[in-house]
Amino acid sequence: MTEEREIIGHARHANQGPHLAVPPGFTPLRLRVATPGKEVEIVCPVAIVGRHTDVDLRIAYPDVSRRHCEFVFEAGVWRVHDLNSLNGVYINNMRTIEGPLYAGDEIRIGNATMLVLAGTPIPGDDENEKLRQIADALPSE
Repeated sequence: MTEEREIIGHARHANQGPHLAVPPGFTPLRLRVATPGKEVEIVCPVAIVGRHTDVDLRIAYPDVSRRHCEFVFEAGVWRVHDLNSLNGVYINNMRTIEGPLYAGDEIRIGNATMLVLAGTPIPGDDENEKLRQIADALPSE
């Protein structure tokens, strides 16, 4: 069976721009997975992490629950929420149900260890404070 399709114009659709509603001040969350040393960037405001194939960030280790935890960007801060996993979520070697994530934090999900490279600005970070002051000085539309 042969099917012919005609493409009119270009291959892109007319609705250009972001297709995801992201909150104001959204910053992607960048992580470095300890083994194999690869970087991962979370570019949506909510990402489910786990072993199952239908999650946003898949970690295929037997000690990771199918839906282990979620990363959520809310009120300008990245947070991790444990989803009642069997082996828990650890931030800087402390087991937590939920907590904020800052650059330099170490997250352990099962036996998978990740380093937060970028995400929520560290409170009192001078560079981010200067950027905020510049943004506040700009005229609003």
